[in-house]
Amino acid sequence: MMKELMERQNFFLSIIIPLYNPVFCEFKRCIDSMTGITIPHEIVVVDDGSDDDISYECENYIKDSAVIKFVKKENGGVSSARNFGIEKSCGKYILFLDADDEISTEFVEYLNNNCDKIVADWVLCGIKVKDIEKKKEFYRTIVEKDIFHSNEDIFNVDYGYVLQLRAESKELCECWAKFIKRDILKKYDVQFKTGMLSGEDALFNTCLMQHIVTIQCIPIYGYIYYYIPRLAPRVVDDPIKRWLYLFEGEKELENLIHEKCDTETAQKLIKEKKSITTVEIVQDCFILIKAKRLSANIRKGLFNVIDEYGLFDELDICDCTSVKRKLYYILLKEKRWTAMRAIVNLKQALKR
Repeated sequence: MMKELMERQNFFLSIIIPLYNPVFCEFKRCIDSMTGITIPHEIVVVDDGSDDDISYECENYIKDSAVIKFVKKENGGVSSARNFGIEKSCGKYILFLDADDEISTEFVEYLNNNCDKIVADWVLCGIKVKDIEKKKEFYRTIVEKDIFHSNEDIFNVDYGYVLQLRAESKELCECWAKFIKRDILKKYDVQFKTGMLSGEDALFNTCLMQHIVTIQCIPIYGYIYYYIPRLAPRVVDDPIKRWLYLFEGEKELENLIHEKCDTETAQKLIKEKKSITTVEIVQDCFILIKAKRLSANIRKGLFNVIDEYGLFDELDICDCTSVKRKLYYILLKEKRWTAMRAIVNLKQALKR
């Protein structure tokens, strides 16, 4: 028992996979993508209350693996499953992987040959996105893509640059495709907030960034993300609650920006961040209109939540030249027929 405990403490990497009623072929693809890893590692599959037959099929598939452990818990959502996985893991680093995604063969090869170069608190890699609906592929990275063709195996990334990217775009909102030092999560009790409809990853990353010092980037598209549009139900089911949670994350990010930046830089980043958030709200309103759910009560509720957050503070509606911001105001303040007319005007403007 003591020998086993010592060996477990020497794991370099713990890969945590939350599981809830997955499509078996996707789960199999995910597991198979890691079979070539030879560094000391463990794979922690957290079954978050899947149906018995599905749970059995998945557990049976990995039962002969010496590096995979299958742990079960009552259903509590993906955040609670990831928190449970952190508790059950033993590696120096943690990597989150969704059960319908996979890691690339290039990434496996990199880990086997270069894991000793991974030393930072937070280590990021590139993402290959497979858009299932449009049958297209594209790539995302926090650095210039030409760096991915350099001879460097890994390089340091400035914290200020990463914080700016986090504020001015939707990058770094996911928890996966990142190595995280487990000691930091445990020391500062960084966890996923349970019960959130969306935005839990972004809030987790923001809380984590309060405690990390060093950041590295691996110039490989290591994480393969299978993109399937899932946002609409979250928006339509309870848009007010969704935005209450998202603004909680936005406020946390603002606090981090104020803490890490000088006043002028902080004001600039927060203004940019609010501009990005404005576009997100417009997109949500489009979804609500299409679903015929932008009722007067929802419009009023959205307006109140947004006004309380202070999104209007930097926005002069009377002197607004942005088509999207005009539309944003109309969607939240006027009747639906006016909003629909604005959508037509927007489409015509974009065509010009």
